[in-house]
Amino acid sequence: MPSTLAMSVSLQTTVSVLQRTITVRWANGVDERYALFRFDRGEVYWRLDKFHGLDDFGQPRWIEHGGRLSVGQVMSRLPDHARTIADWTRKEIALGTMAADDIFIAMIREEALAQLQVELDALLGARPEHA
Repeated sequence: MPSTLAMSVSLQTTVSVLQRTITVRWANGVDERYALFRFDRGEVYWRLDKFHGLDDFGQPRWIEHGGRLSVGQVMSRLPDHARTIADWTRKEIALGTMAADDIFIAMIREEALAQLQVELDALLGARPEHA
């Protein structure tokens, strides 16, 4: 695994509005992808995945799942993108259960969105809305 020192130098950050991802390219060639991900089973949350190089099909080679992150964790890791993170989270919450195909998925989605709202409310109480 790359050294912590090598990970500390960010070369580039790319924001994809369409995919709701923010990707940080580190000097050691590792890409960290932060995504507000909507699962078919209804869950919605921020997640981190790491990639390095390309696979046999020319796609980024996945090397690590960094796990589920709270809105606050994503903002603390990407403070220059706090407004984008908050906006994407708000828009997902505003969609409500319309993005769910059945009642069971809608229930799971409703719980996930409520959790995102709690996380966002906790942050906005501690920082200006236009951070």
